[in-house]
Amino acid sequence: KKQSKKHMKHGVQSLLSAVWLFLLFGCMMVVSSFKWGTATAAYQIEGSIAVDGRSPSIWDTFSAIPNKVHNNATGEIADDSYRRYQQDIDLMKDLNLSHYRFSISWSRILPDGETVNQAGLDHYRAVIDALHAANIEPLITLYHWDLPQSVYEATNGGWINASVVPYFTRYAQTVFDAFHSEAKYWLTFNEPWTFCMMGYDVGVHAPGRCTGCQPPELNGNSGVEVYQCAHHVLLSHAAAVQYFRAQDYDGRVGITLNIDWAEPASETSEDRAAAERSVVWAGAWFADPIFFGDYPQIMKDYIGARLPQFTETEKT
Repeated sequence: KKQSKKHMKHGVQSLLSAVWLFLLFGCMMVVSSFKWGTATAAYQIEGSIAVDGRSPSIWDTFSAIPNKVHNNATGEIADDSYRRYQQDIDLMKDLNLSHYRFSISWSRILPDGETVNQAGLDHYRAVIDALHAANIEPLITLYHWDLPQSVYEATNGGWINASVVPYFTRYAQTVFDAFHSEAKYWLTFNEPWTFCMMGYDVGVHAPGRCTGCQPPELNGNSGVEVYQCAHHVLLSHAAAVQYFRAQDYDGRVGITLNIDWAEPASETSEDRAAAERSVVWAGAWFADPIFFGDYPQIMKDYIGARLPQFTETEKT
């Protein structure tokens, strides 16, 4: 009996040791492949809004309207990262970050929506070079909510009109062509649900449009424009990805979607259906067209004619 207990004790110890080693090496594998980084947005950190040829974005215009932003703050200075990017990168290096996700200001690259601004390209090339010198991999977001005001005006409302798609496509092509050799990870859009919903339905983010929004030039149509915005963002994403792949650039390109999960308040069929609709409107609204070529049927049923349609060519 004593011998049996002794063998059992050693067996348990061996098993625990094996489990410990498995977890240890498993964690080491995760750590070695984990992308440890941080993320920023151009308008939130750069400042220098009138430097080196940059034109105003819709966030400059929106922030200038009294009481639209908390404490009437603007991005005029922000974190002053446009001038102090090297200090920021030094801090990242001290934190042993392996990746840095940042967005490019469209207003710096194509200030009027059409003409390339070399000073803007030079700035971001300097940022990318500094990241590589610090052994930090850049991950570039093309659009983090700061549509050039010039494009907003030229398209009569920005993302609510199909004419915005070729503007974004030209912008994406310009940046891809300039930096594809230095950057291997790309995102077309950051959280389109947020800037479409908050910018064209609720009106609390730039450009600040909604039904009844003030001043009068921001009075929109919440029940229609939010779906137009999403539709043209999806078409813009598709055009950018198609171009990137057609050039056979060495890299990966995707999109950032913010998706909230919902649990039913009870087990009733009504509450379960409501939770499912919430998840669809939070995620499938954007993910289904990307992965399956069209909007979820439930959205078509509920929204009807207010939901734009993809052509058969666009679906493929």
